[in-house]
Amino acid sequence: MLLFFIFMTCITVSDIFITVTVIMEVEILRENVKGGALTEVTFFILLTLYEPKHGYGIMQFVEEETRGRLILGAGSLYGAINNLQEKGWILPFDDGTERKKKYMITATGKTIAENELERLKELTKIATEIIGGNIK
Repeated sequence: MLLFFIFMTCITVSDIFITVTVIMEVEILRENVKGGALTEVTFFILLTLYEPKHGYGIMQFVEEETRGRLILGAGSLYGAINNLQEKGWILPFDDGTERKKKYMITATGKTIAENELERLKELTKIATEIIGGNIK
């Protein structure tokens, strides 16, 4: 004899959205911790996109800010852009005034960039203490 039980519960769209949002936030932050530091290129792309920019604008910003130390090719830039979009760290931005596709950092991307900045500050503090001769 088989018994079947039917459980009825009320789940709203809001419940699903909140659950999915929390799971995404945890996964994104876990990914950042597992992966450790952001690459310099990823960090610069996130910094660049605090204001909407198209691909060429990103390339120019990175080259100028690093005084030519980092030069992004189109292939690596758009590979990185696709990766960052998949992670939800950046999104396409359309203000209706440009023909070229622009991108902008998301709230999650800002959190990731801010966490990286704090990590770099801590690293710099420790390195300064060591190199400065304060640790014996």
